[in-house]
Amino acid sequence: MNLGRRRRENKNDIGFPIHPTNGQWGGEKDLRGDAADDDGSEVGFVKITPYVQDRKNALLVRFLGDWQPQQLVSVKSAIKRGIEVAFQLDGSEIAAELMPNEESATALLLYESAEGGAGALSRLVESASALQAVAKTALEICHWSWEGALPALEAQLLNADPECEAGCYRCLLGYHNQRDHDLIDRQLPELKQWLLDLFWRAVSWWARAAWTGAARSSSD
Repeated sequence: MNLGRRRRENKNDIGFPIHPTNGQWGGEKDLRGDAADDDGSEVGFVKITPYVQDRKNALLVRFLGDWQPQQLVSVKSAIKRGIEVAFQLDGSEIAAELMPNEESATALLLYESAEGGAGALSRLVESASALQAVAKTALEICHWSWEGALPALEAQLLNADPECEAGCYRCLLGYHNQRDHDLIDRQLPELKQWLLDLFWRAVSWWARAAWTGAARSSSD
């Protein structure tokens, strides 16, 4: 559903000027016009909210505790890039949006935007190793390295690219998240620790989810 232009002054003024008869898109000035239609009728432009319906694989990730918008924007970019690289997907095949909105986000919605889906999100809920691969890949994309086994604390990570400050086009910046470039920061401690927790707790989280699903199936 498209509620209107992002930069509109009145956020409560939703929709776009569209002619209900011929489907022509107009501007705000067309709403104020009183010219007759080509066939002589008085039908003019009206505000219409366009929407589409589709079926896609989706995964909703809820965040506990207090998170700042900058932190969640960085997490969104890191986990999206991790999925793309880990499963060898194009950037247009996976979409990520903060829910319910970026100003008061408490969850991250991931969905496969390609028709038919690539099955990546299904693998994340079916395999703990797939979830670990995404977390580890995301850390590597953010230019973080380590000696030996993956550490449990973000302070133990090593900066593999000191020249990259908050982000670059080799890590989290890209065409699809241009408007988030000012907020993205690969060096946020919260981002690094979240990815480490995702890796180390993936087995317990996945086992708990599988057990819950089995319990529900048996009770049914």
